[in-house]
Amino acid sequence: MTSWDSLPMELRFMIFDYLAASGPGHLSTCAAVCKKWQEIIEPRMFRQLKLRSTRIEGLGTMITDRTRPLVQYIWLHVELPQYTCLICNRRESQSAWIRNNRLIRGALLKLFAVLSTWDSTAGGLTLELSVNSPSDTQHYFKNYCFGDGRHEARNWGGSDHGWNNGTRTRSPRSSAIGRLFEPIDLISRQRMLRVDAVTRLVIRRHLRRRLPGSSLRTLLDKLPRLECLLFEPWREWVPSLQSLLDRGEGD
Repeated sequence: MTSWDSLPMELRFMIFDYLAASGPGHLSTCAAVCKKWQEIIEPRMFRQLKLRSTRIEGLGTMITDRTRPLVQYIWLHVELPQYTCLICNRRESQSAWIRNNRLIRGALLKLFAVLSTWDSTAGGLTLELSVNSPSDTQHYFKNYCFGDGRHEARNWGGSDHGWNNGTRTRSPRSSAIGRLFEPIDLISRQRMLRVDAVTRLVIRRHLRRRLPGSSLRTLLDKLPRLECLLFEPWREWVPSLQSLLDRGEGD
């Protein structure tokens, strides 16, 4: 009978990679088997963390002084409240916009408070930010791709919201599109703490919400060791406003 120690190291890594793809719970269970497994598994467990805004408080206890150097990438996702068909074709109300921006700011304030206690490492740390509501893919934008490309099954049938059996038959209203692209306001009376550990900031196109220059500056001002910014903004609807942004004159 073949024992674990007799397996080639390449095969062991393949097994651990398979377990990692099956879900983080499988790897964490294996890491508790013995110290040898822990040394192999923990770098895979902590290399890249996807963090929901509701779990930020647990980051400080989950990451210890021993595992902190293993963390290379943190993806913070802020999930906004769902909305119904009664308002899916309208822009956000003022109260909803204020509430959502409060959630986004609060998540960043909490995360930066935790990361401000982290020492910088030679390899640096990448921070990715994303925001959306689960409802964004349930109404007019059933083809809204979000995340790493692996998406849950969706209901493409029916003939509502301009879709007919998986095919878009009419464009959504401009107000429905505007709901996805509401601006993010990070200006706050609460002080965002400085983070020296982050060296790379990633804001991909799956963040539909607009990040104005004032909000982007708020982030950059608190990341003094930033070496790389990957920013994929969407073009403005109004050509004249896009021209201002292209010339560096807009917000």
